[in-house]
Amino acid sequence: MPQWGVRLMNGTGSDIGLADLWQVDWLTSDISDLSLFCRFKLAFRNTVYKASLLLASVIILVVFGYAVYYFYEWKRREREEVFALVEKILDVLQNHNRACQNDLSAQPYLAIPHVRDMLISPAERKSKRRIWDAAVRFIQNNESRVRFEVQVVEGEDFSVWRWLQADSPSSTGRDGLKTMRLWQGQAFEQLDTGINALPCSPTPCLKVRNMFDPDVEYEENWPVHIHDAILEKCIGCDVVHLQVDSSSREGCVYIKCKDSETAGKVYKELHGWWFDGKLVTVKYLRVERYHERFPEAERLMRFLRPNGAGGTLPTLHPMRRRSTTIFS
Repeated sequence: MPQWGVRLMNGTGSDIGLADLWQVDWLTSDISDLSLFCRFKLAFRNTVYKASLLLASVIILVVFGYAVYYFYEWKRREREEVFALVEKILDVLQNHNRACQNDLSAQPYLAIPHVRDMLISPAERKSKRRIWDAAVRFIQNNESRVRFEVQVVEGEDFSVWRWLQADSPSSTGRDGLKTMRLWQGQAFEQLDTGINALPCSPTPCLKVRNMFDPDVEYEENWPVHIHDAILEKCIGCDVVHLQVDSSSREGCVYIKCKDSETAGKVYKELHGWWFDGKLVTVKYLRVERYHERFPEAERLMRFLRPNGAGGTLPTLHPMRRRSTTIFS
């Protein structure tokens, strides 16, 4: 057994092989005798070496895991910033379109650099250039209500945005114009396979944001239109409670479904969709918190149906010229 530093010896002091074990009289070691201290030192050194390797491996795995988590968290925050900026850009274009309807001498388009300068301060333009470029790409690839053009502004060629959709609220407002609310297409493609997509729905309760703006709602029964818009979008989903929080500054609507599986379907029907020019987002709420806010919802079993106050709401699907990549 030379690999162990041990030799098999017979009575004459000659080496023998493993096949002649019956002739073995004694064993001899090629390693000289070591003192107890030396043996302890070698054992301690080997133990420390192996422990160091194990610790280094654990540290590398932890650092790698943290780096992956930080990367995806950074991408998530960046994506949220992009869609927040997209909403601001659309608000600017919509407001400009309304102003042009009152002032026929105004140009019906805005230079893209001018919109950027309106929304991003000079100190942040360099650091937010990536966010701005991603928002511009998203609008050009996904937003059918905005047309990209090249116009001469003050004697210089500029890339401009022109708002195409006429303002059309679903009710009669101060100006007496009757309009209709629309589902205007999905912002997020392949929601089921997204980074933050949950494998299963944790609760039957949902909180929906950006369904309305209380500052521009003037019709007496406008919450009924929001109520029907959601139920008609989620046709076939069993909803037992739906409350439009008309005082919410975030345009919140609370929904309780028959079970968690149904809540997952409603989530996919609403989250990431454009409604009336606003990007709708959805998150899950704990059942206890939901019942604390709406005690009457705890025992409800009857499924809700649209009231029919606003008629059937159409859904617009903007043309996508190619599959969208938000970040390059």
